[in-house]
Amino acid sequence: DNRPGGVNMKIFKLRHLIAIIFIICGATGIYTQEKKLSIAVSPFDDTVTGVTETEKAGTLFTTCLERTLTGKCGLIVREANAIHDYLSSMQRVMSGLADPCILKQSSRGLAVNYLAVGTISKLDRKYEIDARIVDVNTWRIVYSQGQKVVNPGEGAITFADAISSSFNQTHIDGR
Repeated sequence: DNRPGGVNMKIFKLRHLIAIIFIICGATGIYTQEKKLSIAVSPFDDTVTGVTETEKAGTLFTTCLERTLTGKCGLIVREANAIHDYLSSMQRVMSGLADPCILKQSSRGLAVNYLAVGTISKLDRKYEIDARIVDVNTWRIVYSQGQKVVNPGEGAITFADAISSSFNQTHIDGR
């Protein structure tokens, strides 16, 4: 039925309306989407004090931080085990057994731009956490935070919240 107001005309108008909605939604998404930062969490060093090493506080903090960051907008989080080879190369370079240039080459395959690193220790029944985010290409610290908390999980959530609220491309460009 091609009469004005007929079934075919209604389908035609509906198709055009849907097409317009898709175009508007797509354009809005393009203009409002900020570039996501890719980050990996390396195991936090808990060997500073024997208590944290025994408690495996570094492993707990690392796991909790990785899980919490995964749910944050604006970040692409790479699993810790995916960066194992890179961290092995980094240890060889730091001990003087390998050329630092291999880190730059291997960071391309890492598929992350930033690495969360740090230490965790326990003094006077509180955990002291020193966390940093490092640019894997320049080794420049682009974000850092120190804190004292009652448990490692609380520290990971606090650090993840701070990262999600202030760690973005604007913050990095301003450093």
